[in-house]
Amino acid sequence: MTFLKLNVYCIAFLIYSSLSVAAVHVGDQICKTCHLKEHEQWQGSHHDLAMQEANAQTVLGNFKQAKFSIHGVTSTFFMRNSHFMVNTDGPDNKLHDYEVS
Repeated sequence: MTFLKLNVYCIAFLIYSSLSVAAVHVGDQICKTCHLKEHEQWQGSHHDLAMQEANAQTVLGNFKQAKFSIHGVTSTFFMRNSHFMVNTDGPDNKLHDYEVS
């Protein structure tokens, strides 16, 4: 990819992402095109591993009704039909169940 094409792509992506309502995960390969050194440092880090799909091999946390409280909100981690779930506050400040993906 030429430098000009890459710049146009990055600008288009930034414009699109600022206009879109929902966040879009573009994957690490897009970031790598402009941030090779940072990408190499990131690979294998805790943050990199946290981006893996949640399954029995990748999840290290306690999902057996473990509770975590902060700022007056108690979140509960649990399993539902082999899915990793958390009951925590949502945008409406009420508790909701969310799947950890």
